[in-house]
Amino acid sequence: MAIVDGSLQLGYKDSAWFTANASVVLLVGQIVYLEQTGTYKIGDGVTALSALSFLGGSSTTPNLQEVTDEGASTTNAINAPQYSTSGGEVTITTGMVEVLDSTSSSQLLYVNRTTDLVKYKNNEVATVNDLASYLPLAGGSLSGALNEAKGANIASATTTDIGAATGNLIHITGTTTITSFGTVQAGTERTLVFDGALTITHNATSLILPNGYNILTAVNDIAVFVSEGIGNWRLKSYQLANDGWITYSPTLTGFSVNPAGFTGKYKLIGKTCFVSIYNPAGNGTSNATTTTVTVPFNAATFGVCSFLFCVNNTSTGGFGTGLTTAGSNVVDVFLNTNTAWTASNGKRINGNFAYEIQ
Repeated sequence: MAIVDGSLQLGYKDSAWFTANASVVLLVGQIVYLEQTGTYKIGDGVTALSALSFLGGSSTTPNLQEVTDEGASTTNAINAPQYSTSGGEVTITTGMVEVLDSTSSSQLLYVNRTTDLVKYKNNEVATVNDLASYLPLAGGSLSGALNEAKGANIASATTTDIGAATGNLIHITGTTTITSFGTVQAGTERTLVFDGALTITHNATSLILPNGYNILTAVNDIAVFVSEGIGNWRLKSYQLANDGWITYSPTLTGFSVNPAGFTGKYKLIGKTCFVSIYNPAGNGTSNATTTTVTVPFNAATFGVCSFLFCVNNTSTGGFGTGLTTAGSNVVDVFLNTNTAWTASNGKRINGNFAYEIQ
């Protein structure tokens, strides 16, 4: 069939047009150009378009220099003005794409399918085959180990920003009480190793700890926290470094000289605090008729606890009784003989007891 349009030049058409009109018969002398190459066909009024030969132009596919306005000095390259008015070329050849930096002419990005190489700023970052096997952001199944990085140490602070950590395993230094861990997307996990004794303060929304209890860390304790987003964190697991018993330093009153080596340790099970206080090296010196000792946490209620061994006025006095007060971590210690402490000479208290914490 003949083209109805009687003009001699039909203008530039793309390859899709030539395919769609393959059976069209051009009028004698009609010209139509293939815009990708600049070649053309001239009608003879008889032969179908697809059977006519292309004339003019190059018989080979043009390179980027020949078909773009942004010519470059390298074949199959174009200038990229978004980088610079000079330099910043993009080169495309079979199996390879290269983007040059505008100032240094170094490789900003280089992908070569033939050599299976990917570079960023002249440094190899992957192979092309690597890219094909990377886990997508949407997730998927791993076929090997996931090796997480250790981050830089973070000093404890009121807000200890583990969300901004440089790795997933972090040592927390210092002894400052922690009330927040910062903000990061929900689902993020951090493993913390504590290098000092500090308090992690429970918050029902932003720092959720088991049973709502604060945690007093010990050196080398390990905790795993998971983010719930918008600055909220939940304790996932906690591992004590010393099998559950934590050492603390009790404060005594009623002594001018404390017993040598006086120390304490405790273990928390739920809201019950088990305490052991002792001094292995002898008596201290009394200076009052009353005696108190501190425990690690404030008591929830008034309570009674037993002291197994007491010394008063340098003589063994037998058992003693401790009284806790709600909202206080001070225990008043009394002799079971219903006698007052002597305000002089040797004095000592040892005890193992339990009480309910707030």
